[in-house]
Amino acid sequence: EPVRAVLATPLRVKGRSIGTLEIYSHDRRSWNEEHVALLESLAAQASISLEAAELFEEIDRERRRFEAVFRTLPIGVAVSDVGYHDVRVNPAGSSMLALPAATNLGDEADLRRIQVFGPVEVERPVFGPDGRPIPPADWTMNRALRGEEVTAAELEIVVPGGRRVTVLASSAPIRDRQRRIVGAVAAFIDI
Repeated sequence: EPVRAVLATPLRVKGRSIGTLEIYSHDRRSWNEEHVALLESLAAQASISLEAAELFEEIDRERRRFEAVFRTLPIGVAVSDVGYHDVRVNPAGSSMLALPAATNLGDEADLRRIQVFGPVEVERPVFGPDGRPIPPADWTMNRALRGEEVTAAELEIVVPGGRRVTVLASSAPIRDRQRRIVGAVAAFIDI
């Protein structure tokens, strides 16, 4: 049967029209305010859902882009959550520190599994330029988690097997929109 009446309203995502939501009737008719309001309400809900799906796709695309950069940087990079429970190091950093790529530096159980000689403070102490041990609370990542930006700190790290690696490290806090610290990032290079 031929369509004799149509009611349509636009679907919008981020202010641009991406299509329409339409109602068809085989009978000649005029649409009342209730029909128009219902269709506009359905279109608004569909637009919100489409915009949310687009935002999720955009977030996923940015996450994949960040992961590709993180994996391929030729310098060491570590990213931590605010509680220092999830600390991930990119492949270049893992190689530099003689650690397996999947190691979570914030997970004591994970560290114990890969340690040979004892706790992390003994196995991989960090030394400052004066040769004295730096307590974990003063490592560049932990300083960033307290809100400090650290630039070009020279450190010596004892990696598994006793090899010493001298690195130049910088770190900064990661903040949310309200400027609260939600994590930290550190970059280091073997010098």
